[in-house]
Amino acid sequence: MADDDENKDDQHDYAAPLLKLKSRSTLIRQVMLAFPSWITPNGVTVFRALLVLPAIALLVTFHYWPAIALLATAMFLDFVDGALATARSAQSELGAFLDPLADKIIICGSLLAIMSRMSWYFAAVTVCICAIAASLTLARMPRMIRASRGLKAPSMAASSAGKLKMVAETVGLLTALVALAIPASALSWIALAALLIALRYGASSLLSQIRA
Repeated sequence: MADDDENKDDQHDYAAPLLKLKSRSTLIRQVMLAFPSWITPNGVTVFRALLVLPAIALLVTFHYWPAIALLATAMFLDFVDGALATARSAQSELGAFLDPLADKIIICGSLLAIMSRMSWYFAAVTVCICAIAASLTLARMPRMIRASRGLKAPSMAASSAGKLKMVAETVGLLTALVALAIPASALSWIALAALLIALRYGASSLLSQIRA
């Protein structure tokens, strides 16, 4: 009997992390379902993309901390639109197209706003990142058009390389903004390193989109 109790405890301990993750997912789903019906996943996506306009206005006037807070909000909303779509089973090809497009608008708009205050290395990497972002959007547009016509097309969801690119870009952008706000030149080199990593994954993502 003692052995049976011990085995049950072992199974319970082993399953605890999974049960905790499941409970959190259920809680997140319940929170998302509590949102009013007029708040749609694509509406959240468009709203967070539009946040880049006041963020750029803050950046060009050297108000870095408010801009960081605004951009952090936009990046948090990136989680909200995806969680909302999942909770409502409202995933769509339009959403799969708009979500990474919003990311590109936020990242590129912010990077271009501060480019002139950073090193020429940073400026060169920024131009390359924005060029890849534009190329990725153009590469995905034919599939968006096919999907809108009801034709079968490869999924437009971001690839693994694309998601890693977004993480690296976010780290690079926020680190660069903190470097300007403090200021701290060492942080600007960390930001540059993160953006170089983003550039590498961006090139991989573009190749995968072209081959799809």
